[in-house]
Amino acid sequence: MKKIFTLLAIFACLPILLSAKGPAVIGGSTYTADTLSHYKVGPGTYYTAIHFYGPKDMRAFYLEIDATNPYLSFQSVLGRDSLVTCEGITNMAARKSKEGSRYFAGTNADFFATSGAIGTPVHGCAVEGQLAKVPVSSGPQTSFTTNDECFISFVTYAGELTHNQTTYTIHNVNGSRSTDQLVLYNRYVGNYTHTNAYGYEIPVSLADGEKWGLNKTVKLKVAGTGSAAGNMAIAENGAVLSGHGTSADFLQTLQPGDELEIKIMLQLEDGSYPDINCMVGGDRKILENGEVLETDWAELHPRTAIGYSADRSKVYMLVVDGRQGGYSDGATTKQMADMMKFAGAANAMNLDGGGSSGMYIEKYGQVNSPSDGHERAVSNGIFVVSNAPDDNTVAEILCTSAYYSLPKNGIFTPHFMGYNQYGYLIDTDLQGVTLRCDESLGYIKGTDTFVASGDGKGKLYATYNGIETSIDIVINEPQGLTLRLDSVINDGLYEYPIEVTAIVNGESMLISPDVFSWTVQDPTICAVTEGLLKGIANGKTDIYCRQDDFTDTLSVTVQIPDRRNRAIDDFSDASSWDITNSALKDISIVPTAQGTELRYTFSSGRAPYLQIAKDIYLYSLPDSMRITLNTGATQVSKIALSMKNNASSTSTLTEFENIPQNTDHVISIPMNGYFENYRDMSLYPVKFQSLKLFILGSSQTAGNQYAIALKEFSLIYDGITVNVSNPEIASLLRVYPNPVEAGESQIHFVLPQNADVNCELYNLGGQLLNRVEMGQTPAGEITLPIGNLANGTYLLKIYRNGIADSVKIIVK
Repeated sequence: MKKIFTLLAIFACLPILLSAKGPAVIGGSTYTADTLSHYKVGPGTYYTAIHFYGPKDMRAFYLEIDATNPYLSFQSVLGRDSLVTCEGITNMAARKSKEGSRYFAGTNADFFATSGAIGTPVHGCAVEGQLAKVPVSSGPQTSFTTNDECFISFVTYAGELTHNQTTYTIHNVNGSRSTDQLVLYNRYVGNYTHTNAYGYEIPVSLADGEKWGLNKTVKLKVAGTGSAAGNMAIAENGAVLSGHGTSADFLQTLQPGDELEIKIMLQLEDGSYPDINCMVGGDRKILENGEVLETDWAELHPRTAIGYSADRSKVYMLVVDGRQGGYSDGATTKQMADMMKFAGAANAMNLDGGGSSGMYIEKYGQVNSPSDGHERAVSNGIFVVSNAPDDNTVAEILCTSAYYSLPKNGIFTPHFMGYNQYGYLIDTDLQGVTLRCDESLGYIKGTDTFVASGDGKGKLYATYNGIETSIDIVINEPQGLTLRLDSVINDGLYEYPIEVTAIVNGESMLISPDVFSWTVQDPTICAVTEGLLKGIANGKTDIYCRQDDFTDTLSVTVQIPDRRNRAIDDFSDASSWDITNSALKDISIVPTAQGTELRYTFSSGRAPYLQIAKDIYLYSLPDSMRITLNTGATQVSKIALSMKNNASSTSTLTEFENIPQNTDHVISIPMNGYFENYRDMSLYPVKFQSLKLFILGSSQTAGNQYAIALKEFSLIYDGITVNVSNPEIASLLRVYPNPVEAGESQIHFVLPQNADVNCELYNLGGQLLNRVEMGQTPAGEITLPIGNLANGTYLLKIYRNGIADSVKIIVK
């Protein structure tokens, strides 16, 4: 059974904090801020997740962005680049990203219409120098200039068009056209203006060398003939001027090629007209000049906010999860203002919340837990964009934390990320990093694991291709020593490093097992050497762990497989199986010389299926499960396998499709692919629960009898582990004998149809060790003679009619 402990490292905190835990005053109450994760996600940008716990639970997700970084900018994105549709922020970022412009982090933005013109931002929007929706007086705007300076302000709109030194008012942008009004339509309203025939419209385009912009003069030219038909097409990167009444009269005087000037002006509260590039709206300011405003939305909900520091050098984005009792209750807008102030913001405003609240990081997708249970499509988002050239060469490495507090003799394998020369995250799990440390601090086990056998403080150094970083380490006396598991299964092959844990700062961490004294109750069953457990003979025994005043006991069951294939069940007791079905009758389980048959008579009805269920604990630590069946005349559209590992309270359902008729079909389930970490001993024993066959009704005739042959239902215990990413290839491979004798190994491959077959064997250095040309080979099981293999890892390429499949072979 598994003892309930979470093996998490202690992550560092926000740069403004002094420790991973600390007090924070939120909404007048004191909370403890526990930093869950903190790492760099792009140029000048750090992501931090904090659990604020106190009167309520609040999970907060921050982006802290250095607005002065030369390799980033800020951009707003409309859903599908349109005012009248919605899109998830994850898809927005992926769609907009291109070489030299990577939308690597961001959040949702404005509230939006949920009826009528669904998806239209409520308060205003500007994108890449073009106004998409005129800002309203009821809500503030967050705007970014072309130099990435951030402003939060209520914004006043004014627009004008000049022709032959005469100026005309542009009454609206992408909005409705009223009496005598002149309206500018751009592509953010769609491909057409959606106007009626009671006016006049002309297409316009940018003059040579011009770019769209706000709070400046933009030169245009009339790009074509005008029309009174309405609903004029809008050219890409162009616009349409649409007028009614007196404005229509003016437009009719214009001719193709005429030169125009427009100004779309957005004035901030202080009277200034900054060079705005993008803008998103919200419903209220929550923090101004360091003071929390009395504008509270005093209900607990998921929230999103944006803000900046007093000197505008830092921009902060915040998402607070909510409506999830026991995880995160949500926040009021005043509480969110305190959270923004806690991070370093002096000014902030509220964006759309509820199920819309979402934070995106390119390498991870949506990082918060949305209250809808899934990402919601929203009207628009605000993103941090890397403008650096694409570069996949690692030039900087960082640990996910720059500081760790470890128990004495604690085991620590740091997790590293790789960044290019511009600070762009290119590898979230950098491998090949080697460690070294001060001798007084401890020692390095292998190349990537640190054992804190020393005392005090020091540095752990990490190197990758000549690039170095360091981690500050503090070693404390271990508290709360215990064995992570109270029982394990061992197969006599795997040497299990017994997991002893200690508590540091409320978190559980592993202790090196070789510093403890181990006593085996029955040494004929298993042995423990320097904390490594290995079975000797089948049976059960206890192992006693001691160190000073600490003692604990581990129960061990040794189950050594005596053959390569072991039947999960022989079906000799058919009554022990629970059978459920739809549209079938007269169902029976019949053992035969070739295995077992599932026999039934088809009745009638929709969605027929046959399920057999029985709780069976799988023996020992199998390498894989294999099911071979022949459905005969029955067409099975899908097979669903249900199993449950010992550490989980819920079952795992695995589905298999494309099941052929009238032929033996092999389903192979490798455990090292079925589990994320198949060497986690808390997972065992694994329990088989059910096998469900979904039958295609069109293959059945009412009253007819059918039989599905279950020819193999077994566990495989390999001396050689074959790792194959292609499930089809995995199902066709056989590896034996097991264990390998005198270095001789064979791979048997089921060839589904006649083919020209060749195979090549390489070591990991790329050296060709053997090549066999088998030529035209008939369908059936063939032997690939790969020769004597010493312990190690190899790559086997199997060519069928010139098409190669690669198989990694690990010889134990």
